[in-house]
Parts: sequence; structure tokens; C-alpha cells
Amino acid sequence: SHIKDMIKSRMGEKAEYFTNHVNDLQTNLRIIILDSII
Repeated sequence: SHIKDMIKSRMGEKAEYFTNHVNDLQTNLRIIILDSII
């Protein structure tokens, strides 16, 4: 169960990082699109 907890927290960190990364990408895409329109 200790190993399971470790894996869970690892996955949580990865998921959090991934979510933040995707958010950054979306923001960058929006900025690029807006720049190209204006």
C-alpha cells in the first residue's frame, strides 16, 4: 500500500504538470491566433 501511495502521488504530480503544460499551450495558441488576426 505504501508503494501504491507513492505511485498515486507521482501520477498526481504528472497530471498536475500536464494540466499546467496544456493550459500554457492553450494560452500561447490564443496569443498567436490573436496576433495573426490583428
